[in-house]
Amino acid sequence: MLEKAKLAGILIGAVLFLVVVLQNTDVVTIHFLWLTGSLPLAALLLLTLIAGVLGGWLGRKLLHLRRSRHHN
Repeated sequence: MLEKAKLAGILIGAVLFLVVVLQNTDVVTIHFLWLTGSLPLAALLLLTLIAGVLGGWLGRKLLHLRRSRHHN
C-alpha cells in the first residue's frame, strides 16, 4: 500500500512540475559568481529539481553509510 501511495505522490509531483515548467518558458539571465548566462526559466527549474533530488539522494546514502559504520 505504501508503494502505491509513494508512486501516486511522485506522479502528482511530476504533473505539477510539468505544469509549472510549461508555464515558465521566458528566458532569464543567471549570475553565479563571475559567470553569467541566459536560459529558459523552465530549464533552470529542471536543473534545480535535478540538483535537489541528487543532493537528497546523496545525503541519504551518506547517512546510511555513516549509520552502518556505527553499527559494525
